[in-house]
Amino acid sequence: MGTPLSPAAQARHRDSIRTSMLIQRVEMCVLSEKDPQTGKPVKMTAVQMSGALGLLRKTLPDLTASELTAPPGTAGGFVIFGETKAKSTEDWAAANPPPA
Repeated sequence: MGTPLSPAAQARHRDSIRTSMLIQRVEMCVLSEKDPQTGKPVKMTAVQMSGALGLLRKTLPDLTASELTAPPGTAGGFVIFGETKAKSTEDWAAANPPPA
């Protein structure tokens, strides 16, 4: 038997399960699917939908668009580690071709 989870890990797991249940319920409502337990179409009031979406905003990461820009010809402040030291960008590109 595995080692027991810490209380913090248990809470994270419970939250992720609740989040997935909220997502499933909202999807079933939006897609007019039937509830597997009752066989009736899932319906949510505006208040229920607003509450579910509010909870999802708190538990899911915000996927807003973000842009990373850097001057042309620079790595944008990132350090790229390779297996061999290259004397130039061209040498590095030749030694590390993109995957096919």
